[in-house]
Amino acid sequence: KSFDLALAYHDIDKNSINVMVPTKILEYLACGLPIIATNHIAHKNILTHNYSAFLTNASPKEFAEGIIKILYDNQQKENIAANAKKESEKYTFSNISKKLLNYYQN
Repeated sequence: KSFDLALAYHDIDKNSINVMVPTKILEYLACGLPIIATNHIAHKNILTHNYSAFLTNASPKEFAEGIIKILYDNQQKENIAANAKKESEKYTFSNISKKLLNYYQN
């Protein structure tokens, strides 16, 4: 609650990294924070631009512009935060374990 935004900058394009699930993104969602992240594949697998996060290119200038945009657009900041909180439900232990169980049963 002491943060205005959650930030996730990632620019490495490497197969072993592209398939990761960044734990901090799941934590940011659960906190209901507006998220600014680069449009890295690992982020795009979880986040949706202008819905659960504001995604930018992996450029310090564009990332900074995204931060400024969301900081000063209270409506968009509130919408992203609310949607992030909703999206976090997809990643609860209960939901993930049900999906895994279903997968193995089928």
